Amino acid sequence: MDYKKIIGYTLCLLMAFCLSCKDETEGIPTGMLYLNVEEDASLQTRATSEVTYESLRVAIIKGEEDTLKVYNDYLEEVKGERLILPIGTYTVAVTSNHDGTAAWESPFYQGQETVEVKQGEITNAKVTCTIHNTKVSVDASQLKDYFTDYQTEVSNSSGSLIYTRDEYRAGYFAPEKLAVKLKLVNRDGNEFVIKRVYPNIEPKYHYTFKFEIDNQGPGDTNAGIDFDITIDEEHKEITCPIFIRKEDLTQKGEPSLLLRGFKDEGIFQQPEIVDGVEPPAAGTVGLVYRIGKKNSVQSFKVTTNSPVFSAAGLAEFEMTDETVAMQAARLGFPRLPGVAGKEEELYLNYELDLSGILPYLKTVDRKPTVHAFTVTLLDNINQETSIDFSFKIMPDVDAYVEEPVKWTHFAVLKGVCLDESSYFMLKAAEGEPKKVDVVQRDAEGNLSALVVGLTPGTDYSYWIESADNSAMKCEPTGFSLAKPLEVPGLNMDDWGTRSGQGAIGGNVSYPCLNGVNSSGGVYWESGNRGAASGGEVLLQGESTDVKQGKAAKLTSRWAGAIGIGAFSAGSLFSGSVQDVSTAGAKLKYGQLHNGYPTALQGWYKYHPGKINWVDNKETSTNETDEAIIYAALTTKQYILESLRTNIGGVITFDPTDGGVIAYGEMRTQQEVTTYEQFNIPLVYARLPKAEEKVYLIIMAASSSKGEFFKGSTDSWLLLDEFELLYDYNDSAVPASVVGNMVSVNINDK
Repeated sequence: MDYKKIIGYTLCLLMAFCLSCKDETEGIPTGMLYLNVEEDASLQTRATSEVTYESLRVAIIKGEEDTLKVYNDYLEEVKGERLILPIGTYTVAVTSNHDGTAAWESPFYQGQETVEVKQGEITNAKVTCTIHNTKVSVDASQLKDYFTDYQTEVSNSSGSLIYTRDEYRAGYFAPEKLAVKLKLVNRDGNEFVIKRVYPNIEPKYHYTFKFEIDNQGPGDTNAGIDFDITIDEEHKEITCPIFIRKEDLTQKGEPSLLLRGFKDEGIFQQPEIVDGVEPPAAGTVGLVYRIGKKNSVQSFKVTTNSPVFSAAGLAEFEMTDETVAMQAARLGFPRLPGVAGKEEELYLNYELDLSGILPYLKTVDRKPTVHAFTVTLLDNINQETSIDFSFKIMPDVDAYVEEPVKWTHFAVLKGVCLDESSYFMLKAAEGEPKKVDVVQRDAEGNLSALVVGLTPGTDYSYWIESADNSAMKCEPTGFSLAKPLEVPGLNMDDWGTRSGQGAIGGNVSYPCLNGVNSSGGVYWESGNRGAASGGEVLLQGESTDVKQGKAAKLTSRWAGAIGIGAFSAGSLFSGSVQDVSTAGAKLKYGQLHNGYPTALQGWYKYHPGKINWVDNKETSTNETDEAIIYAALTTKQYILESLRTNIGGVITFDPTDGGVIAYGEMRTQQEVTTYEQFNIPLVYARLPKAEEKVYLIIMAASSSKGEFFKGSTDSWLLLDEFELLYDYNDSAVPASVVGNMVSVNINDK
């Protein structure tokens, strides 16, 4: 694709003076805004859809941040409409109507123009939108002579795409560091994985990752090093050869990082080094890095939130830069290469002594302060590894409290005091201090207490007091619990219909169509858009057979036409659709949330049929179908993929993934003829972390194996009156997460 050519959108803004309208602008000089998106024939592109079919979001902005009007779909909401505006200066901003997530053939266009609405004049404005993401192709054609199967995963923060051996589409990603992972299966059935990272990715370029077999001869030690990147500036194309060497196929030569002297969580706790406090001995804590003998360090990047390093301009620094490394050394950070360790057949080992950093790290406001570091090592053939570690610096005081661990209606108070008669005091902003003396303590003086019955949105403060030492001082720490965002449409009462986009077509029903997520998109989605294009309705609002108001009905069906299609389970989930057709779907699970629920409850009816589709082939079995409802709280969104042409490559949600904070599910094969209530505890795998971004996933399907094209066309599931619960319960917060603390209800004090 010629990236020198761009898509142009002409928005003709016809401003006609108008004073006759009886609205909020009465008495104010106004103009008329007429929006018309047109194709500029001189700015063509080879994108899969022409500009007139692009889904565009148009915003009219007054001043710097005052958004006067937003149109989420130009074709359906804006074309031919007129808007009355007060005279003045506006910014017309146009973007693609998607969030820029990694997707096939989905460029992200963006542009804006300033326009002045003058009284009695017609103003024309042209907004030219350029591509703001990066196009990526994979060429692995040479591998077919050597391997029976291969697939490439390309990923970054915008998501991931799987390029199978028969995948010739281009993907679009955010213009930032890309990770490339190639999976190979040789003729003996052995599987290998090769990973590369490309940090310097630019927008508007087309990158092609080309895999080649390295047939280096004896002594050719430099072959296979990825220096042979070619750039065609005229057409904005970059080819990145990735040579496959023998050591790649033995999975050797990858760099690695290892901590020494830290706890399992990568934390080292140290009293603040002041007068009278001895610094730790040299070599107390260290970082070992291992690199292949044939390779070298291309980048050794350190990022940190340490206020000490940030004040020195070293929030992020590159250790291979001698000048920067000298600056970091003044704060005790060791220089490369470090102390040589044991030499292995294929590797060299080096250790960096991190103990020298500790005398420079200080507390903030005489409270425990965590200085977190991330080290990322990139070798000369773009193999990358990273590791996190933290130094927790403790103040030299009698007692102190830390930021509590917060849910929505309860929290774990935390502090340190060696006085065994110590306890917590908790005070609401408008209340009296209350004593919390049911505490858990250890030999090192760490105190904790589980307090329930707290109110979101209320300001609290807490501190430590002593029964035996009334003179002991402890600075209070304040906190509040966030009010959870309301999830639109949980009661399943409000429904709307939206037509499919582009070539997909079909009409799809959604609960609470007007309820949006934090970025303005529809909150609820379904994997059944492809089924809709085949004329089947797998998700719809139910008005008769309900618990209250309306319900959601999910139905399993084969959907398609002229023999082309797939078995589909009726589904509903919080998230978005990335790519969909009658062959399957690529879905993104998760919507931003700010609460920490402990259970999902609701009402359901279920009719399971006998499974008559397996691997998208019609059959006959005695196996009963199964419905599934689950909820999860995660630190990221998840891309799931299900294609009938590649059933073995199905990507499903893994509740044991490290990004899952809490998870709960209900599966059933039982016939339920009258509405029954369910309660699904969300079991927390770990404690919530302060300021972390969390996503809520709620998913239901009438056939639990629908992504594998397995289920019954006789199955249906009715859902009604969903509700998220936030109160403490033992099932959701097990002892493995909070220890054996006994909960204290602050309202009983």
